[in-house]
Amino acid sequence: MVQRWLSIFAILFLIIVLFLTSIEIVAFDLEFYENEYGKLNITQNTGMSDDELMRVTKELLKYLRGEREDLKVPGIVNGESRLVFNEKEIAHMIDVKDLFMKGVKLRIVSILGFLFSLLKL
Repeated sequence: MVQRWLSIFAILFLIIVLFLTSIEIVAFDLEFYENEYGKLNITQNTGMSDDELMRVTKELLKYLRGEREDLKVPGIVNGESRLVFNEKEIAHMIDVKDLFMKGVKLRIVSILGFLFSLLKL
């Protein structure tokens, strides 16, 4: 009976690990953003060049990974230098980063739970 429950927990932990890992792979795939920006004509909508848009995207992803303290990212928008993100966008991204970091922690716990379950089987 215990082995059955350990097997169930191992499978659930593995599903969580795979799900969160797949989200992270897509979320941090710069090629994905570049393709989507092209499809949606984002450069025209934002007033930024392709290179500038990708540079800002890299800074945003650094923030989500905890490699940047804030989102006060300067950029060239419609030919003038200014901060790219407004306060509302920054507030939203604080929540997104918090969710992402919780996902990272959940994945670590799930990996440990999966390994523990396997060791006890």
